[in-house]
Amino acid sequence: MTACPSCLASCSPGDVFCDACGRRLGDRGTTSDPTCTACGVRNHADDVFCCGCGARLGAPVANAPTGQAAVARPAPATTAARVSTPAAVVPARASGGHPSGAGAGALPPPARGGTRPTGGPAVSHDATTTLVVVPRGQRELARVAGSFGVVLEVSPDDALESVQRSIAKSRPSAVCLVGAPWDLPMPGVADPTGKDEGVPTDNFYGMTSTPSEDERFVGRILPEVPVGRVPTTDANLLRQILAAESALVPRWTPGIAVSASTWRGASEAVLECIAPRGGPRLMLAPPRHEGDVAESMGEQPGRLYFNVHGTDQEPMWVGDDGRGAYPAVVRPKHVRVASRAIVASEACYGAALFEGEEAISTAFLAGGAGCFVGSTIIAWGPAAAPPSLADLIVVGLYRGLDMGMSAGEALLAAKRALLEAAEEDGEPLSPQLHNTLLSFVLYGSPNARVEGVARSSGAKLAMPGGRRGSAKAGAVGAGGSVLDQTRARLAGIGRSTVGDARERLRGRLAPGDWQALSRGRLQLAELSTQFRSGAQLEQRIQHLLGVAPKGVEVFRYRASTVGRASISAAEKTPWGTKHVAIVVDDDGEEIDAWVSR
Repeated sequence: MTACPSCLASCSPGDVFCDACGRRLGDRGTTSDPTCTACGVRNHADDVFCCGCGARLGAPVANAPTGQAAVARPAPATTAARVSTPAAVVPARASGGHPSGAGAGALPPPARGGTRPTGGPAVSHDATTTLVVVPRGQRELARVAGSFGVVLEVSPDDALESVQRSIAKSRPSAVCLVGAPWDLPMPGVADPTGKDEGVPTDNFYGMTSTPSEDERFVGRILPEVPVGRVPTTDANLLRQILAAESALVPRWTPGIAVSASTWRGASEAVLECIAPRGGPRLMLAPPRHEGDVAESMGEQPGRLYFNVHGTDQEPMWVGDDGRGAYPAVVRPKHVRVASRAIVASEACYGAALFEGEEAISTAFLAGGAGCFVGSTIIAWGPAAAPPSLADLIVVGLYRGLDMGMSAGEALLAAKRALLEAAEEDGEPLSPQLHNTLLSFVLYGSPNARVEGVARSSGAKLAMPGGRRGSAKAGAVGAGGSVLDQTRARLAGIGRSTVGDARERLRGRLAPGDWQALSRGRLQLAELSTQFRSGAQLEQRIQHLLGVAPKGVEVFRYRASTVGRASISAAEKTPWGTKHVAIVVDDDGEEIDAWVSR
């Protein structure tokens, strides 16, 4: 191992530059080498900007005497124990095509190589510090990123642990990842639903260490700081997206809301929560189709909401009438949006891309959008109102943005509200909730905010319905309409949405108190031998799926003394596979029911 002469971090023998501060290794410097007045790091004589924090060398720094850090900087490698980095897990195409993940799509990356840049001038945004993570060797990306935060260059092999070390040392206000998964890996974990090869997520880039399965299922699953990703290595597009920090579109006129007609009730409830009266009318597909949506996009909408089907087979979203009609509604070639638009999608694989191929999310970003939120894998939501899971991610995002949160804070607040609702109900995390909290990611700057809205990071989003929008708790007549309950519970104000999630959740259940008990496949008729209400469950599954499946998957799990079972089934359709899932208690009574988006 080699010790960095500037920050004393341990470096590998083959490293040319220090991972922690960017100093050229093997160069002990001279008495003429400048020491940064902001962070105390000694730089090379030829450097113009500090390789530790990005500040201009020789420039005075207010309230920061020499040696005192005024800007957070990456932690030396010796400050924290190394953690294992999960392999990047991305959904794979059944046809054997490119792996799916979050990335730049058809945007070509610049040529690799060159020397490690020293960064650009750091800019303070309201006394907060954003850690901008850039793949090593991308000189132009680092130069652009240096104008928006403290740059940390990483190699793909140890990107996650390098970021986690830096968070443990400097506690940045947000983490902004730059590059696609093949440039900057998106870590993944095993899919507890068994429907996808894994669950790719950026959550772990906002944590000081990677949680185990037991820890995730007892609540240690959310990032400690907001995380966003700009999935491109195009420096001009990076500059365009990062520049949207205080300029996201504030209005729904013009705007677009598109839903599969079979989910009309849930989508109308979401739209009424996020858009004022006079906002866009819900477009139902069918009868609407991609021609109608393309025409509406010609008006360059500034806010967009989609509750439609997605697939990992090709970049296309489709509608559903519940009777076998699945018209296409969106393809990349039809995307038109206003500059710095906000786009939220519940579609399965809405944020999952294919290397070297344009996808819908990157088409929105390339077209000028400043913020895109979607799922890297199968997304789950209710078949009817009230809203649940993916629906509430969208509600939380828009409501949080309009309450003054940044995009990263709003997404984190939406996830946290879902998690807290489960805790308040005394429910162990279901596999579907677990995946929702991980798979929804933000493409764009985590600091992006709505233009003209007063900044706030202390608001709390509460969830509708006593059981996160289940049919039992959200029924009309139980204390007001579904929409009244939704609006009321989404108006809660409380403690900070970031910073204390890990500490607050740590004592909920000790790791190991959650356990997977069994997983197996049953014939549909066998449900009656497994559950008291088996006959009703058969009918419910057939109703949700539209057909009687040949068999079902039953996954039993337990947290402390509370036992649950997830019963799921699938059916092939012309556009992909449709999934349904019902969570029941030990007696077979329904707790929640969802369908794939």
